[in-house]
This record gives sequence, C-alpha cells and structure tokens, in this order.
Amino acid sequence: DLISLVNWRSNILLVGPAGCGKTTICKTLAKACKLDYGFISLSGGVSENNLTGCLLPVEENGSFRYIATRFIDLFLNGGLFLLDDLAGASADCMLVLNSAIANAEMYVSQRYQDQHLKRHKDFVIIGATNTTHGSAMYSGQEAIDGSTLDRFQGATRIMDYSKTLEKKIIHPDVLKWGWALRQQIKDKKIINRIVSTRVLEEFSKQKRLGNWGSDKWEMSMFATWRVDELNKIGKQRLDDGAIVAR
Repeated sequence: DLISLVNWRSNILLVGPAGCGKTTICKTLAKACKLDYGFISLSGGVSENNLTGCLLPVEENGSFRYIATRFIDLFLNGGLFLLDDLAGASADCMLVLNSAIANAEMYVSQRYQDQHLKRHKDFVIIGATNTTHGSAMYSGQEAIDGSTLDRFQGATRIMDYSKTLEKKIIHPDVLKWGWALRQQIKDKKIINRIVSTRVLEEFSKQKRLGNWGSDKWEMSMFATWRVDELNKIGKQRLDDGAIVAR
C-alpha cells in the first residue's frame, strides 16, 4: 500500500502514536523504492529558512552565497523527504510547504540566480504526526489546518504499534511485560500514557546486555507516573524509586 503510493509519487501523511515506527518506515520506503532520503523535525524553532536555504557571506568582496537545504536538493533532483512532527511546524513553514506540495513549484527569494523552482517528478513528501487536531498527550503539537490536511487527504494512513514487527525485534520477556501493561493502560483508561515500540526496544537491549528484568523497566517506565495512575494498575512507588505491587 505505502510502496504503491510512493511509486505513484503521492503526498503521504502518516498519523500514529509516538514510537510506532513512522520514521523507520519512511527510511525503509526510500530504500525499497530506490530514492534518496532526507528529513526534518518541524519543531516550533524551525524557520522557513531551514527548508528553503539561506545566504551566507563569503570572504570575496563581502559577497553572499546561497546554501541549499536537503529539502531543496531533493525537491529539485528527486527523492523522499520526511516532514516529521508536522503538527509542530510554525505558520511560516506551513506556508512554504503548502506551496511546494500543492503547486509543484516554489519561490525561493534568496536563491537569486533562479528563484522559481519546479518540483522533480520523483520527489515524494511524507508528513508524520502524532495527532492532526491537537491533544493533551501531545501538547507540543497544534491542530493542522484544513488546507494542509487537504493536500495529504488522498494518501493519509493511520499507524499503530505493530505486533508482527514487535515479535521480530523485541525480547519475548519484554514483549510479554509490555503487552500486558499496554492492555492495563487501555482497560483502566489511563490517558496520556503509552508503551511504545521504541521503549520496548530499549528494554530489550537492557535485557540482552545486562539481563535486567521488570523491576528495572518499571522503575524507568513509571518514573513520571502520578500516584493515582499507579494505583489504577495496583502499583506504588517506594522512597528509593522502586515500583512494587500494592
């Protein structure tokens, strides 16, 4: 499904929880489709110049030279570019992106020799976000405006944690523990708490390298949980940070 969309050069949006593999799958898609790969994480501190490039002074006569970005390079020459954390982008970044996505061309004023850029036929944009409309869990991300969502509407896909993938890469002991906790979070309706594939990978590494068990994983996993949340799953925190059954 996703490989077909990439091969058709569709604008793709991946929506899913933190640590479910959105970034990993984009790298895999680029490799599978034989495309160069680039990415940017669109936090609030990222400006449009991080996408369009900038002018830097050179020593010769105080002149300036245009420095392109990876985004511009792939826009002109083809490749797959991941716009990670799309819901965290500033308004200025979104205006640049909306033009590049919808109009298949960009105007880059600082690129003084050739300011009108045409999108390469083999350029693919993939946006990735945890949420499209904002949520308490992902408070650093805002609702994505309708005009941006419309540009991805034809190829938007919901992602979640893949048990098939986790069976392949997660240690069985960690998997059993993690899936049980994930089910408890769901059953007890503990909002804003997740058990990501990413954190299970880390615990698997700890199991392999140090033979650490659930006491170590729980000390880390529950370090930021509130008392009422721990109570819901029958756990409590001791003075030394250890987590035990109530």
